[in-house]
Amino acid sequence: MNKLYIFIILICLAHQVIAQEHKKNKFVFTAGGGIGLAVIPYKGTVFDPGNFELTTRKKSYFVPGEAANIRLGYAPSERYFVCFNIRMTMMQSPQFSEYYEKETLVEGIMGIGFSFYPLAQNRKFFLNFLYGFSDIGPYTETNYDSHFNAGLSAGAGYHFIRRATVELDFLIGNSEMYIGGGDTWGPCMVNLTVNFINF
Repeated sequence: MNKLYIFIILICLAHQVIAQEHKKNKFVFTAGGGIGLAVIPYKGTVFDPGNFELTTRKKSYFVPGEAANIRLGYAPSERYFVCFNIRMTMMQSPQFSEYYEKETLVEGIMGIGFSFYPLAQNRKFFLNFLYGFSDIGPYTETNYDSHFNAGLSAGAGYHFIRRATVELDFLIGNSEMYIGGGDTWGPCMVNLTVNFINF
């Protein structure tokens, strides 16, 4: 009997979502995942055993990861919507130094997003913009030496079916973090995601 109630509730919710498709103003929800590629710059001080002195190491790492995209917003018209947007990538950290143990890092941007459909007669292609707070840090820790800073994202998407999109977005921010005996900052990455969207 409980399963029947759950089934009826799901049918009613689905009916409401479909009914909303015919209204000009509506709630917008997006959830998606995919792949990402991050550029992680690193500057640290290491011991050089050959010269018995400390030296500065500078290097940029290209690290693949898993991308995510979440949007909650409102559409005043069928040409655009505004939203609260989170875009992030989770990845395995590089080997910053010989004394550093690799860990899972998460970097991304959280803030106000805007999506716009420039072609009035063909509402499939759209542009994405996001401005907010950026951050980078270990996935398993909440108390780490990092701080929020500004972040920006821009990209484009395409509806390959009615409620699904593929989106390519570039993200950049200037948050800093002390890790592996040195400093890194970001995010600087590109994400490719496949998303469910009710718009």
